[in-house]
Amino acid sequence: MRSTARALQPKYATLDPNDRVVLYDGPLVVSEPGKPKKKHTLNGTVYLRWMPSPAIEFDATCSEGELGFFDGGVVALSKLRWQAPFLTTMMSTDLEASELRGRMRGCVTRAFEGFYPRTRTREVTDILFHVANVEWLHGAPVVENSTIRSDRIQFEVGEWRVALDAVRDCKQQLDKLAVRGGYALTYVGVVERIDRAPFAPGTAKLVLDTVYWFLSFLWGHWTGPTLLVGRRKGNPMWERWSLPVIDSWKPRQPWAPRGHPNALGQLFNGLFRKLSDPLWERTIRVAIHWYVAALSQAGAVEGAIMMSQAAFELLWWTKFVAVASVVHEPDKLIAADKLRLLLDRYHIPMTIPPELTELAKEARSKNWDDGPQALTQVRNETVHPTKGRKARPPLHGPPVWEAWRLSVWYLEMCLLAILEYNGPYCPRIPAGGNANATKMVPWA
Repeated sequence: MRSTARALQPKYATLDPNDRVVLYDGPLVVSEPGKPKKKHTLNGTVYLRWMPSPAIEFDATCSEGELGFFDGGVVALSKLRWQAPFLTTMMSTDLEASELRGRMRGCVTRAFEGFYPRTRTREVTDILFHVANVEWLHGAPVVENSTIRSDRIQFEVGEWRVALDAVRDCKQQLDKLAVRGGYALTYVGVVERIDRAPFAPGTAKLVLDTVYWFLSFLWGHWTGPTLLVGRRKGNPMWERWSLPVIDSWKPRQPWAPRGHPNALGQLFNGLFRKLSDPLWERTIRVAIHWYVAALSQAGAVEGAIMMSQAAFELLWWTKFVAVASVVHEPDKLIAADKLRLLLDRYHIPMTIPPELTELAKEARSKNWDDGPQALTQVRNETVHPTKGRKARPPLHGPPVWEAWRLSVWYLEMCLLAILEYNGPYCPRIPAGGNANATKMVPWA
């Protein structure tokens, strides 16, 4: 047990899904817009509100009586000397104990961020962060109160080390999320230098960005580091209360195998390298954006197929034109041939899987040669209602649904290959319908 790492302890937690997370309790000073000297001293609470969508809010009362009305301004935390702009969401005057009390609620529109008062240095030795709606993965052992749990995922990249631990009640929170939906903090993480040397918080931006894109691609919904706490030898020095885009809980079929956490280090390192590369950085961010949107069927199944096609086009252009310079007249290639080049480069099968019976039947009836042609033709028949002057019969139902499944699988495989992942995955189109099966990626 002595050699087992200690479990990370979150600073903030959700007791139940969608419970607000209190960040600060104490005096606030609110300044009206355009009137910096017009200030109101209030007593209130700053908190993370989850529903209907995540936001940082404050709720405060004032013993001055009526506050009047103003639609926003700047709120400052007296104890911490931090401030942020806000929009007013509620103002009222209540009668309490024979006294008029002004009450207001505001929604913060930019991050609260700052060092604690009397902080002597601007450097930290690690940054603790919290993550919402991440499912449990079997990982390395950690110990807490003499109990050992297999909850840690850890990566090393460049000069950085990243550790992610499931919170103690992660599985219970996930069970509740499955019933209620919404949000809960399920993981806590830390970023530090491998040599444990102090660093300025801003120098960890790229590795924290990588954690966000990694987790979002891993689970197929938006999530990542939030409520950052910069520490020096365990003592809080700096905090940033901001919210990335976080999706509410929805069950999804992830590509990631749950029993192979060590293989994920390849993906994290490959993603970090691509986000560090000026030729690839924008392409990877946009392609993962399209992937998450396609997986969630934004714009319905038909719209999701179009999003996948947009991602294929971008990945193909970056790989074969911008980086390798092997295609000199890209406009002369049709979309199906571009996708064929991409799939062939990584040995990804182009035949329509036999499990997609309806799409295969449609392909045979229309003489489509393979998966790339089937996808581009489904897209064309959705986007273009006519061919010349002849109206197309609308394509709908099971063939379109199966084309969506194929497009998402192709996109997963292309991203995994470009990000240099050579481990196992859970096939989105499992042979024989076995959703728990895993297999090695085709190019490994």
